[in-house]
Amino acid sequence: MNIEQVLPQLVVTYRRGLLVPFIGSGMSAPTCASWTDFLLALAHAAGQRVPAPLLVAIAAGTAESTALYRLADDCVRTLGARGRVAFAAACRAALYKPGDRPVPPQARALARLSWPLVLSTNYDDLVLRAARDRYDDERAGGRHADGLPPLFEIVGQGVQDCHVVLRSLDVVTDPVLWALQGYLGDRELTRTALTDAKALRLEREVVIGHQQYQGVIHAQPHLRRALAEVFRRRSLLFLGSGVQEDYLVNLFGEILHHHGPSAHPHVAVFTEGKRAMVDEKFFRLRLGIEPVFVPDFAAIPALLDRIAVNVTPPRELDARTFVPGCAPYELAYRVHGAGMRPADGIVLRLRNEAVAPPRTTDACVAVSVGWSADHTLALGGMAVELLQAAGVGAPRWRDFSAIATGELVHQHGANPAIFAIAARDTRDRQLPDRRDLQIIPMALGTFLSHIDGAYASATIGMLAAGSRRPWPSLFPFIMMLSAIRTFAAAPRRTLREISIAIVDPAVWFPLLAGKLPVEQVLASGTATVAVFVGDPADDLEHYAIVIAAGDTVRDVAARCGLGDGDWHVTVYPLPAGAGHSVGDFEAFEVVPGATVMFAPVSEHTPANFRARPLEARDAGA
Repeated sequence: MNIEQVLPQLVVTYRRGLLVPFIGSGMSAPTCASWTDFLLALAHAAGQRVPAPLLVAIAAGTAESTALYRLADDCVRTLGARGRVAFAAACRAALYKPGDRPVPPQARALARLSWPLVLSTNYDDLVLRAARDRYDDERAGGRHADGLPPLFEIVGQGVQDCHVVLRSLDVVTDPVLWALQGYLGDRELTRTALTDAKALRLEREVVIGHQQYQGVIHAQPHLRRALAEVFRRRSLLFLGSGVQEDYLVNLFGEILHHHGPSAHPHVAVFTEGKRAMVDEKFFRLRLGIEPVFVPDFAAIPALLDRIAVNVTPPRELDARTFVPGCAPYELAYRVHGAGMRPADGIVLRLRNEAVAPPRTTDACVAVSVGWSADHTLALGGMAVELLQAAGVGAPRWRDFSAIATGELVHQHGANPAIFAIAARDTRDRQLPDRRDLQIIPMALGTFLSHIDGAYASATIGMLAAGSRRPWPSLFPFIMMLSAIRTFAAAPRRTLREISIAIVDPAVWFPLLAGKLPVEQVLASGTATVAVFVGDPADDLEHYAIVIAAGDTVRDVAARCGLGDGDWHVTVYPLPAGAGHSVGDFEAFEVVPGATVMFAPVSEHTPANFRARPLEARDAGA
């Protein structure tokens, strides 16, 4: 197959959250040394003589991997005898070429897309640096930190690291870079800066020689099992990687032997110069990997940019850039309360489109707005685009009046089927535009109750989810679902259909991947929270705890079995954002999908919560 035939498949698997890059040294060239140049530099540092025939084969690009691993093993044995610090220093010196370290175009192109998981056999930090540059550029443009593309967390070969990787397959997490062969890069480029202990562990996990590879493959069954799970449940896109290396071929062969062929096709991108060395039939039949060829590594940025264009197309784009495709644009559910037939419930449609003017007289629409400092409605892009599409001139854009029940919902005077929902906490008149997740169900519930009796359908844009939001956009979405569940549980008059218009790929793609608990929230009002207990600098206990609406930190602590004692609690997200303090964590409500951490009290983590046994709490102790 050629790249044009494969590209539509890559676009589809990306949209479904199944495409996972597996990157190798080609993604870091020319800033970092190639694998063979790296080995030759290590050999020089170790004082190892490289046989002349091997030098000739390396220069011709025909060196066998077995000979290279023998050379690597000799280098590791010699340099390792000088101590860990000297070995790591030699590896860094061999990895990076002298002078500046520009991020190559292929790494920048990879970082322009959002990836839940990236597998890497590289030791360097260039992809992390590219992601940080993208983050910094968008923040300089005025976006709030939590509205920016999240930075990677880096994990290695440990058991808990593998747990993080596997969790990313099922739920929305920070993007994960899985450094399969160790990491020697900057410690400050990840979302959470690496601790001394973690940086040292990743450094010690550097794999170069034959004996090290054997140790990783045979002595760490959890790593093999985790990789097998990823291989089976995701579609791997090999970019600049040494997928022909014997140890990888053997590893993938073992996975296929034990688990059978993957349901998802894998694709390996090779340069034309490697075509003679690639056994296409073997890759296709024995490894389940489809080889495709590009002229050189310079073609990889163009490939990644074409994927980006087709999954998140900018407006007014030349239609000739699109490849053949099939993109889901709607997910639909019936939502009903106890004692009601499903057919009598509300139809909820989640649609990948912008809010548009109503097409029938029994339909209405609502957009999200905020408050300006002068206490007038602040109309964002969603509201302005809708009003323009409805033919409302600029002088009438602010022709909204609050409905009788308060300041949360406003109706347009000239176009009464257009509403504005200001899901803001207005109690502090000095901060009228303050967002709060707990306000969203109240605001949406007020709107739905108001229109029931006048309209049969309503389309609503994402609430409080603009670029200056203090949390990822999936949290406002979950709070909107909570409001719809509450509304659908009671008898209604006329409202039969609700649509949520979703344009943010950070919400839409996880929906397609099945990573957001839509049915769980709509049916039961429960949700899962991630709980970590222990010292963040050490190994943590990790639990997945089911909570109900209104559950507090003390409820989470009780479900985790925390005994009597003081803890330092952190919760993400805080409903009003990270910049707001919490006075009483014991009564603090945890939002669905949150992360709660209980750390032991220390000089840096003072006590802010006291866990009590369930019996003592119930007795009012």
